[in-house]
Amino acid sequence: MCNSKILYQNENGCVAQCRTCNHMKVLFSTTSFTLTEQQFYEFTDVMKEHYDGNKHQIENCRCIPIPTIAPSIQLLYSLLELKALIKILDEAYLSLQVEKLLQS
Repeated sequence: MCNSKILYQNENGCVAQCRTCNHMKVLFSTTSFTLTEQQFYEFTDVMKEHYDGNKHQIENCRCIPIPTIAPSIQLLYSLLELKALIKILDEAYLSLQVEKLLQS
């Protein structure tokens, strides 16, 4: 991303959007995702589903697997990490919506 604007940032990571191609860059802990805007919305929903489906887990146990398109690679998050990631995603989503309202 050559010309990006930060939609949200905190101590755990950030979400930025490229002004040229509109791709979203999610940086969280040691992980980086580049997504289209639609994929960003879908990714946010999937992370919330994983969080809701694993509320019974110990908060700091990194035992919630998130599958990727590569069958041999999974991301492992704890409930606390998922909560922190969802916070970043939700705040960036709100920034996007406010920006769209201001442009219309």
